[in-house]
Amino acid sequence: MDLETVNPLKSLAALLGIRFITAEEYWSKRQKVQYISTGCKALDELLGGGIETQAVTEFVGESSRIKSLLLHWLCFVVQLMFKEEDSCAKAVCIDTEGAFRPERIVQLAKDRGIDVKSVLKNIIYARARSLSSLILLIEDLFNKDFKILLISSLDNVISYELSLGKSSLNILSNIAKLYLKSVHIAFEKNVAVVFFFIREPRLGNIFFKRFSKIVFFREEENKVVFSDSVGRSVVCQIDGFQ
Repeated sequence: MDLETVNPLKSLAALLGIRFITAEEYWSKRQKVQYISTGCKALDELLGGGIETQAVTEFVGESSRIKSLLLHWLCFVVQLMFKEEDSCAKAVCIDTEGAFRPERIVQLAKDRGIDVKSVLKNIIYARARSLSSLILLIEDLFNKDFKILLISSLDNVISYELSLGKSSLNILSNIAKLYLKSVHIAFEKNVAVVFFFIREPRLGNIFFKRFSKIVFFREEENKVVFSDSVGRSVVCQIDGFQ
């Protein structure tokens, strides 16, 4: 392998935080893992305690109502859970479809008698329409303090890229970059990363099934059924997320 090949690889390794550490260092890092409640005890148990930091979690389902409930609740509850012990108790919401509504956060805060402005200030918001903009935004997060990163829908940005006539190979390459950076930031900053999908991703499937927990959901009347990749299912009342 010549130097021209080695140097870019070293640069990529540095960018992604690829390096050797001892098992003791890794164990010490794992002791800092935290869990963020979804608002449903049964779902938390299905996830092994809640949304895990140092990990990527995917929610896959067609119900925009359930996705919206989870998105806004997680932006809110992370502040309640960690505000006393962690100055980084903030949420980051990268909105790819215009789904985020600060009015929902305001209502959650008012219902619990919490100062609205302080809650809103602890949510970092950005809008993204393409994979490249998502990648840039995630790179910028290495310099910010937060506890959970939520990306409202990857389906939208993939559809946008396809509408521009970009090749599947180009899109797959950007998905790989996005996912590797997400895994990196989750581990290095001890944060949780959550992606939402309308349907189980096919493009880039190799990445989506290697680095994350996948939870499927469907709405049934006034309840939602969650299931994991091995077929275990739980039922939660929708009112529990509001």
